[in-house]
Amino acid sequence: MRLNHGMMALALSATVLASASAMTGCASGERVYDPYRQDYRQWNRGENRLYQEWETGTHRNHLDFRRRSAGDQQAYWAWRHR
Repeated sequence: MRLNHGMMALALSATVLASASAMTGCASGERVYDPYRQDYRQWNRGENRLYQEWETGTHRNHLDFRRRSAGDQQAYWAWRHR
């Protein structure tokens, strides 16, 4: 059986792009609801940096923001707006 190199390159490219977007998590620029401001915030690199700073400062293990409990999310937003 002969492999089509164009199809293999396409499949490899798709795999690389999918894994890169999966590894970025919230840093992908999606919108996250901020109950303190009652609006949606763009989760970008700057927000991700602050979130990691909060995790370190509060001695929490790293966890994607969307997977945090509602209480932890609220604690982050309270810290963020101080």
